[in-house]
Amino acid sequence: NLYQYKSNAFKGTGLYKFSPNGTTFTLVKDSSLFGDINEVATHPTNAQIIYVASTKGFFISTDGGSNFTKESNIPAQDVKVGIDGHVYYVSGDYTTPSSRVFKSTTGAPGSYTDITPTSTLNPNVNNMGRIEIAIAPSNPNYVYLLVSKTGTTSTTNIYSPMDQDLNAVYGSNDKGTTWKELTLGSYGQFDIFQRGTQYYGGFANTIEVSPTNPTKIFIGGYVAYTWEQGPNASFGNGSWKQLGIELFIESLAQFYLHPFIHDFAFKPNSANEFMVATNGGIFKGIWNSTSNAYNFLSANKGFNTAQFNSLAMNNFPTNVGTNTAVPVGGVIGASYGAGPLYIKGSATPSLAMSAQNYISRDAYGIDFSKINNKTAFTSYAYGSIQRNTNIATNPFAGFTDILYSSANGGSVGNPNFAGINTPLALWENWGQVPPADSTILWNKVDTLLIKVPSGNTKKQFIFNYTRPQKNAYYDMVIVRTGPTRSQAITSPSYMYTIFPTYAGTVITSYSISGTGYDNTSTANHKIFLQSNLLDSIKITLNHTPANGNNDTIIILNIALRYNAGDYVYGENKDLGIPNFVHRDSILLTTPLSYTLTPITKNTVKIPQTRAARLAVGIKGSVMLTKRGLNGDISPSWIKIAGSKSRIDAPGGIPSSTIVPVKGDVTNLQWAPSGTELYFSTYDVNTNAYYLYRISHLGALFDTDFRDYSGVFTSDIDSAFTKVSGNNITADRTKTKFINPIRTTAIAKFNYPITSISVSNNNQTVLVTVGGYNTTGGRVFVSNGDARLFGMNETDASNFIDKTGNLPNIPVYASLFLQQDNNKVIIGTENGVYSTTNITQPSPVWLQDNNGQLPLVPVYQLKQQTLPSWLCYNSGYIYAATYGRGIWATSKFATPYIVSVEEINHSTLKDDALLIYPNPAKEMTKIQFQLSEGNHSLHLIIMDITGKIISSESTKVKSTGGAVEMQVTTQNLPSGIYIVQLTSDTFKKTGKLIVTQ
Repeated sequence: NLYQYKSNAFKGTGLYKFSPNGTTFTLVKDSSLFGDINEVATHPTNAQIIYVASTKGFFISTDGGSNFTKESNIPAQDVKVGIDGHVYYVSGDYTTPSSRVFKSTTGAPGSYTDITPTSTLNPNVNNMGRIEIAIAPSNPNYVYLLVSKTGTTSTTNIYSPMDQDLNAVYGSNDKGTTWKELTLGSYGQFDIFQRGTQYYGGFANTIEVSPTNPTKIFIGGYVAYTWEQGPNASFGNGSWKQLGIELFIESLAQFYLHPFIHDFAFKPNSANEFMVATNGGIFKGIWNSTSNAYNFLSANKGFNTAQFNSLAMNNFPTNVGTNTAVPVGGVIGASYGAGPLYIKGSATPSLAMSAQNYISRDAYGIDFSKINNKTAFTSYAYGSIQRNTNIATNPFAGFTDILYSSANGGSVGNPNFAGINTPLALWENWGQVPPADSTILWNKVDTLLIKVPSGNTKKQFIFNYTRPQKNAYYDMVIVRTGPTRSQAITSPSYMYTIFPTYAGTVITSYSISGTGYDNTSTANHKIFLQSNLLDSIKITLNHTPANGNNDTIIILNIALRYNAGDYVYGENKDLGIPNFVHRDSILLTTPLSYTLTPITKNTVKIPQTRAARLAVGIKGSVMLTKRGLNGDISPSWIKIAGSKSRIDAPGGIPSSTIVPVKGDVTNLQWAPSGTELYFSTYDVNTNAYYLYRISHLGALFDTDFRDYSGVFTSDIDSAFTKVSGNNITADRTKTKFINPIRTTAIAKFNYPITSISVSNNNQTVLVTVGGYNTTGGRVFVSNGDARLFGMNETDASNFIDKTGNLPNIPVYASLFLQQDNNKVIIGTENGVYSTTNITQPSPVWLQDNNGQLPLVPVYQLKQQTLPSWLCYNSGYIYAATYGRGIWATSKFATPYIVSVEEINHSTLKDDALLIYPNPAKEMTKIQFQLSEGNHSLHLIIMDITGKIISSESTKVKSTGGAVEMQVTTQNLPSGIYIVQLTSDTFKKTGKLIVTQ
């Protein structure tokens, strides 16, 4: 069981027999004898003789399986029997330093001799890993071998896919007495095991001989090839041709053969028709004499074999072509071999499970945005991540920056950067929880300058300046002149300061200190306040710029003031919704001013009620971006956990102690509040699995210009500064800023951590572990408020074993039921189990597959937590299985609400929501009642499917009675909309009709 894959392979249970007239399989011998079985063969004329190649050796039975004789203790990969009864088997597998091929003319124990090729032409002849055998059905003299190189074993992978490339393809026309090299791996024409920089000879490796032509073979790896001996050519002299194409191209769809080939099965006595087992299910190959090539078509016929590592769902399916919501629509899965697969959904049953494919590669993590349900994110091996901003029509594309790609000294896409399974997790606030994020308003000093050529006689200069807020006032403006910028700063004879007061849209009075200005008229110095915040500042000097060899620099330092009692706002333009800006506001209780002495504060945080955070786990670090939904930019990234992480003391109290993260990140899970992020790692040095908590994830700031280009960055590796001091002549003074983020190890496990879940109240953490022959539990729950745990890298004493009566099988997935956190559902090796009360000392677990979900590994479970008025699938639970696709259940679903109750305006009460004019064209007004005092308001406009079109948060001061808000509708298409207004005391809904 691999911590990075959930599982790379699954434990076998033994050898089974199915009688021709029977209806069930009967166990012959269990896995305690064989281990895991790789291949089974029988004698061509005596069905009682059975050969088994397994991880515990090579076995022979002559009595139909009642008894077995072990021929070898070395793991055996393959066994084949010719029509003449000659037996060939492979001793060794993809981890063996040098596998061997043995042959017996009788098949009896003790009669096998080594016939492994010893060609001096192959420089890798002693580096044979996985070997597959094929014998010609029409002539047993012809035997072929497909050989990959030996994989490199490690503690983090059962094998390394990086070096299992093609060793050779051998052929013999004398039953293995002599061998010919048909191709020699990297020295030949191609490598069927290669996909990019990775090689999969230990995973996908198969070879068959044409049933009618002993000198034509079919081989499969990542792709498939055929070799055929030339007419009148000596044995071994032939040509290679690829079978099909591994990338789906619409115009060449008839040639598409899904990558990763595992087996060929021919129609009896025909080489023109055969079946192919692939990672994408069963394909049928048919010879097309017109095109002189094989055509392929999917032949699954409802047999879903997709292998999904994770899944995500949105609130409404896109591109369905109808307003009717269907439960199977709008689901995306990260699949093995086929990349992200998007199930658009359809009311037509035959099309319901059709998926849109974007790329053929292994995808591991996947997530959908709830704020913008067209945007999805996915991850691939070794830290490679992509996003899609319009899932129905666009391809996936990368979106990282230099901070991400250089995060740990490795290279994205290589094993030195991240594990093969790159975890990602998206947290969003669409109004369901109190704000975790904030934007920041920094009342910093801005600098404008004009360069005046030497000899210029102009005395009057106009500067254009944009105030950041409508409630921003000019506190003071310093004008400085000089031959250089530095001399302008240090030359007081050319400096003066304006302290404005206001009347209307123009500053009409002011006080001035310093020299060098023209004071003959108040009209010589004015600031014109424009309604669009773009102001004009007019300055008139009493002297011309100095003559000389140097130009003159005229500099304005502008300091603003925000008054107590005024509202300031923050904007979020990164939600990915075209032409939509979400705005939040806050009431200032103290002023932001540079003319007060001393300056006590020049920044204010404004809580964001709409926000998104995407976290990605790499080697020893966790990276985060809060701008991933904005498809118009390559978003800034910050590191929130890594080698410079500080920890929490017991009680969740931040400390200054630095403790580096151990190992590679394997799982990520946000707490519902967004203020904690939990992740697991595997550390090769200690051979242990750690659970971490990242805490105090309040306001997060990056290097984007909207966060003042990194001045307040939350990146734990960066130098932190904050603004302080009262010296107006400098932009800021730097002082040490202690980042509030803390990363604390809270448990150590001896088995792979496969999933993490967090309860609705953010206090309880549930962890599942995988592995076979595990002792000490499968399901663990925190024994207190997990937000308060101090560091524990020693054991799992912060957690209680809740395995109960659960069978001793790997557990891969988990979730707390949204409606009742006492109920927990888990995904295991054998489907889904659930308990109604996880708080019991020994919970009772029952299979919960509903008689329909196959008993297959379930790698991820997710529940749609959006309320029923915002989605069609509220409460649905989805399961990503490894081998049978994605399944859903409506067992805990809430009916979809498609309309709202009409408001009778004739009986309008004080607490009713009135919208007028309605229908509206360019604008409308919303009227409602508020009690006296300050109130927080949040306005949402949705279309009839529940998709959020716009949202705004603000503060109002009411004197009691009716309050009116004006809403612009000129950018809304004609249609029916739902308006929802929420305050700190009520939630009201109304219907709006827009006609354009």
